[in-house]
Amino acid sequence: MPVSRRFENISGSRVAFLETTGEAPVLLIHGFFTSCFLWGELAQAHGADRRFLAPDLEGFGDTHCPSQLDLGFERQTEFLSQFLLARCGLQPVSIVAHSHGVIPALMLAMQKPGLVRDLVLLSPVFAENFPGPMAGPFMWAARSRLAWEAFFHSGLARATVERHLRRAFVAPGTRYEAAVEEFWRPFANSPTARTRLRRVFEECDGRLVSTFSRHLDHVKQPVKVLVGRQDSLVDLQMASRLSSAIPNASCHQVDSAGHFLPLEEPGLLYSELFPG
Repeated sequence: MPVSRRFENISGSRVAFLETTGEAPVLLIHGFFTSCFLWGELAQAHGADRRFLAPDLEGFGDTHCPSQLDLGFERQTEFLSQFLLARCGLQPVSIVAHSHGVIPALMLAMQKPGLVRDLVLLSPVFAENFPGPMAGPFMWAARSRLAWEAFFHSGLARATVERHLRRAFVAPGTRYEAAVEEFWRPFANSPTARTRLRRVFEECDGRLVSTFSRHLDHVKQPVKVLVGRQDSLVDLQMASRLSSAIPNASCHQVDSAGHFLPLEEPGLLYSELFPG
């Protein structure tokens, strides 16, 4: 099925997103080092009954938002709720979230339960494994504007992304290279875009994540946690502990997958998401 790339002004931001036709809406939430590019092949493989919606989060990709905004997880959660209201009204949606995108997904399920039908959490980064090895250097550099710009101009930012993304792929190749380029593209020559990204990492609050992790029993929707057996960043024990804290959750391991299942095995992911 064709995938449309669209732009819409929502909650003060010019939001870039992918969308397909279909009846049952599914919101796809990327993590820190990707964009809606993560979901492109999965969306193309969908059945006619699924309507995939994959926005670039504020601070990432081609979504433009005011650079002075607090772009922490509470803002991202509000952004997602406004996006859903604009595109789906009050219709509950299924959510598929990857890596750091799991955090606003769970916050949305707790804060706006009427908008969320169920959740699938892929390679979740939450609480005990937050912020993770990729995010740490960016969070450190974001403490100062000068350090942030030096981090980018010295090449350390790109080298950090390349090194950690390479580790995260089972078989680095064209998809790995495309993932690096697509993440890097908006920030390479735009100080404004880099400022927005800095706001994301500057406002990453581990204490907030820890607080929410103590209230996962408030998530009442069905939850399925998926982790790749070859995932070098999130292991089965971490995923299982997250699953065990949620009342109606199950945890499953995908044998052939690593951290980037949506890019490396989109067909396999589709069968896991929608069996039968």
